[in-house]
Amino acid sequence: MDFTSTGLLLFYPMIRSLLVIGLSLSFFLFLGCSKQVVRPPLESQTVSPPVIPKSPAEVPKKAERKERPYAVKDKWYFPVSSVAEYKEKGICSWYGPDFHGKQTSSGETYDMFGYTAAHRILPYNTQVRVKNPANNKEILVRINDRGPFLKDRILDLSYSGAKALDLLGPGTGLIELEALGILEESEENGQKITRLVQKVDFRIGEFSVQIGAFKDRQNALRLQEKLINQYAQIEVSETVRLGETFFRVRVCRCTRLEEALSLQKQLEGKGFTPIFVVAQ
Repeated sequence: MDFTSTGLLLFYPMIRSLLVIGLSLSFFLFLGCSKQVVRPPLESQTVSPPVIPKSPAEVPKKAERKERPYAVKDKWYFPVSSVAEYKEKGICSWYGPDFHGKQTSSGETYDMFGYTAAHRILPYNTQVRVKNPANNKEILVRINDRGPFLKDRILDLSYSGAKALDLLGPGTGLIELEALGILEESEENGQKITRLVQKVDFRIGEFSVQIGAFKDRQNALRLQEKLINQYAQIEVSETVRLGETFFRVRVCRCTRLEEALSLQKQLEGKGFTPIFVVAQ
């Protein structure tokens, strides 16, 4: 660059300062992590974070569906049936703008400004006390999602939850959690009552065994026709994953998990593989 010009020499210090500020801002935009790269905290949002709950909150209707065992990358997770004395210590992360407005695994819409969290095996609607031992700050959150599925992480907090514990900047941090109970809604004397319970049963419900998933619908229908005489309850359903349409073939509707696992073993003995149990 030619700095012989008097004008450029006068403005050079200002230009250099602007470049330094720009580089500093670029660096800080990449701080923070969660399920994937998270955008910087939305301090300019007009939506104000809700007050940290001090007592059991109302159970959202979309989160009322019953819990079921589930599989992620061929690994099965069985939600615990009792949260009594459930305590855990480990690394916590958070997720924010990239997931805001999307559906959680419980069926709720994710609200990054709510006090919620994702956990692998605590039942939906479990109320959890989360403490940051580094500053002794603690909050109450409600489990409404599944995760995190990264090694050594035990909890994924919402944006507001992480902000309250000063975890936004670091992205992750050591936390202590304690399950206080499962929020359950009932009706007594014409009034809705929400209370904390300690035990639930996930092994009763509706279960099927998926024996195939095809991009070609005709292939799915051929497999259904082949087995219709042996299994009266065999259905083909359509689903979209990562932009691609698949046709799933599922056998039976069992009312207990043990029945579905027994059917899975029976079908594996007939050469069907890979297959797995699905909770409806």
